[in-house]
Amino acid sequence: MKGLKVNVDKYPGALMYTEFDNKGDLDRMSFMVEVKNGKQEVVDMVPPARFSNAGCE
Repeated sequence: MKGLKVNVDKYPGALMYTEFDNKGDLDRMSFMVEVKNGKQEVVDMVPPARFSNAGCE
């Protein structure tokens, strides 16, 4: 699955854009959640590593 990109426009069953890098590692949006009253609540979203590591190399 190295280099695979799953786009929600092309694959309607996909929940979000997902990409595998050239090593086969998953790179997609992640979510920070808190549990409140026994339910999960999304408090923040973490961008894919390819965006958050830009300019760090």
